[in-house]
Amino acid sequence: MSDIIRFYHGIQTRGNKSALSCVKENENYLPIIKGADFNRYHLDYGNIYINFIPSNVKSGGDLSYYNVSEKLVIRTTADKIVATIDTNKYLTLNSVNVGVLINPRYNLYYILSIMNSKLMEFWYTLTVQEKNKTFAEVKIVYMDRIPLIQIDKISMSNYVNLCKTRLIEDDNDAILNLETRINLLVYHLYGLTYDEVLIVDPNPPFTREEYEQQEDNDIAEIMRSRPHLFILGAGATKATIPYGDKYGRQSPVMENFMHEIGIDGLLDGVKLETKSNNIEAIYSELASKSEYADVVRQIEDGIVDHYRQMQIPEAPTLYDYLILSLRSKDCIATFNWDPLLIQAYNRVNKITDDLPQMLFLHSCVEVGVCEDCKRYEPYRNRFCSECGKPLVSPRLLYPVKNKDYSQNIYIQDAWNRLQYYLEYACIVTIWGYSAPKSDKEAKQMMLKAFSSEYRPLDHIEVIDIADEEVLHKTWLPFAKNTNYHLNIHRSLMDSLIGEFPRRSIEGYVKRYIEGWWNSSTLKLKECSSFDELTQLVTPLIEKESQNNYNVI
Repeated sequence: MSDIIRFYHGIQTRGNKSALSCVKENENYLPIIKGADFNRYHLDYGNIYINFIPSNVKSGGDLSYYNVSEKLVIRTTADKIVATIDTNKYLTLNSVNVGVLINPRYNLYYILSIMNSKLMEFWYTLTVQEKNKTFAEVKIVYMDRIPLIQIDKISMSNYVNLCKTRLIEDDNDAILNLETRINLLVYHLYGLTYDEVLIVDPNPPFTREEYEQQEDNDIAEIMRSRPHLFILGAGATKATIPYGDKYGRQSPVMENFMHEIGIDGLLDGVKLETKSNNIEAIYSELASKSEYADVVRQIEDGIVDHYRQMQIPEAPTLYDYLILSLRSKDCIATFNWDPLLIQAYNRVNKITDDLPQMLFLHSCVEVGVCEDCKRYEPYRNRFCSECGKPLVSPRLLYPVKNKDYSQNIYIQDAWNRLQYYLEYACIVTIWGYSAPKSDKEAKQMMLKAFSSEYRPLDHIEVIDIADEEVLHKTWLPFAKNTNYHLNIHRSLMDSLIGEFPRRSIEGYVKRYIEGWWNSSTLKLKECSSFDELTQLVTPLIEKESQNNYNVI
């Protein structure tokens, strides 16, 4: 444990009577807790302050290990481990040891669930042998010996979720259920047979059969709770409007981009070193030369103007099918500037409001931000629905070779949120997006998406109309990191959401983890109207209202 958590002794005062107070008399008085203020998974601050001045502190006064967002607190005077998590930056007296995470591959909530488990209580009793002793003490040297098993972040998430729920639960029956589930996970984690469990707990609240079935159920349950992440590139919008938008306006690709949107005349009289027609090469060169600042501004205005005029066709499109086939735990992250995804979202929202999160990694012409409320809304609303102040359109991330994803708060926030989905997604589907070569941040994103650390059993799909052999070669540097768990499809309808709309994770787990090889009776299909589309998905949505997410 010593290379994962660094433990510290709490503060020893030169006299509690003079150092402690029930009143915060000035800024030197800081909140402090003692061992009696908490139990397992529960902390009840006793409204005690320490006058934190040098003359009052004998030892343990380094504030750096108290001023962290989360830390373990462990009661010192005890014959077993009694621990919880402090998120309020309390100082502690020397009746409390403090644990600070130093290894980012672990999670404090995972560690707490192990420390407070029946198995670890049994281990501690055998190892330390201070059970029922009057002056029993939980020493740092004992905690450093705790045998902690390293697991992947996805598996860890089940412990984390149960632990966080237990920390806020106050119903006794619910507490018993949560702790039983944590203990089951821990027994399986450490490889105990049911007979070995009986040594730890002679009267466990589960049978042998329930225990032996639980491990497989846990894996499936963890996977079902995870999101499906879609990553969209320009090819997704091209596939969505193959004949143009409602008025025939096309969505251009990088090659010949300026000609396609009718602004190539801006380059008249401009001397370019690049011979490429690719907008990234042209824009990057112009943006690096101050004498062309006005041309750059006009190009940016032309791009925004082109996309702001785009309107999604009236009939259902692939974007409508995509959004409606995912749920709120899922996410669509797009590199595209066009407004079609938001326009599709707004109309399928009339069918159900359980729809995926959306992240615009290069911003979007349809996004408006209220700088006061920090809210994101359609830019066409013009004013914030919360405070009434005008919305601001975040600047698009234009196609330079070295992109700065921290250039504005909106884009930075989108990339920060993407990290969660990259780590926890059970399925990652990449639609119409080429494997990145020069974009460092995008390349790191894809390496993380394909990382075997995050996807040991998971599924990655690429939807693209390019030659399949070329696609396999293009994605090979990424796919090899995840044992080649890569499927290539020609169309959105051929992917997992085509067979399992609104149930892609459930369908994947049912087939590949639980060994079910039947077919879904409700598959995605092209619909000529929104009435037909509504009729298609209504059986799924009705089941969801009953908390039933089984494959139909």
